[in-house]
Amino acid sequence: MFLNKIRLIKNISKGLTFVLGMLILVSLSSAQEIKVINTETFVYVSITYQGEYSEVPQAINMLMYNARRQNILPAGPTFGLFPFSPLEEQKDTPQWEVGFPVNPPINPQTPLQLKEWPATKVAVITCPGTPTKKRKAYTALFNWLEENNYQQDGPIIERYLSLPEETSISPGNIEIWLPIKRKD
Repeated sequence: MFLNKIRLIKNISKGLTFVLGMLILVSLSSAQEIKVINTETFVYVSITYQGEYSEVPQAINMLMYNARRQNILPAGPTFGLFPFSPLEEQKDTPQWEVGFPVNPPINPQTPLQLKEWPATKVAVITCPGTPTKKRKAYTALFNWLEENNYQQDGPIIERYLSLPEETSISPGNIEIWLPIKRKD
């Protein structure tokens, strides 16, 4: 009986060590690390949406509803495609897209559109999806551009690595891609 208690205590200790290690990894992974990657070309379906940036969940619901009706399945994470900075207030109601990668050949019907993302160089940052964390990530990304002699070279992609409803509790669930090129 005494040996069983010792084994139990050792197992609990190992479990706590694992949990603490995971907490440390999560806190380190949420740091504002920016990487430069070259994306590959991919085909995607999207829906154009006119509304505030805060309406992304509604736009995703529209996208998914129309995709399900047409039996179109995602081949990767859902994303928002923004021709403006979410940090800046828009004078007019902005137009943007939500979409997801697909495996061609497919023939989507309206309101879905079939498009292609070109191979491009992007600065990437991953962050939790809370408004405060996203604002910090965008600020860090745009500051990095200035500090490293880059400029924006296309619309921003927010890749939702988990569902928007989970963004307030799941760390590291949004990956922001900012197309870049060297300043002249």
